[in-house]
Amino acid sequence: MEVKGGSLDAEHRHALDAALKYFRHAAPKHTADEEDDLFPMLREMERPRIAGILARLDRLEGEHKTAAAWHREVEEIGERWLQQDHLSVQEAAQLKLFLHRFLICTGPTLQWKTRKSFQ
Repeated sequence: MEVKGGSLDAEHRHALDAALKYFRHAAPKHTADEEDDLFPMLREMERPRIAGILARLDRLEGEHKTAAAWHREVEEIGERWLQQDHLSVQEAAQLKLFLHRFLICTGPTLQWKTRKSFQ
């Protein structure tokens, strides 16, 4: 993951803006869909095949809360970068740290969800 700071060229500005829009609009809808609809529905089912999934729901909800906090940090730094067209080395390091944490936190879950979806 390469985050150096400085100024953004047009391509990277567009990519950052698109990513921030996704995390501002689509990601919360995805999380709400899982927490408001999917998780309660799964908890109401009494099927042995989903016992393993149920055991992971609390962890997934915890990951959602952690990821939401990191999204806010990334949003703040990313918006500042877009508005000021400059990011200091320190801010770039912070952004890289939050993105790295997010990938470590959600990477295994995303891989697990993908495997389960296509089995």
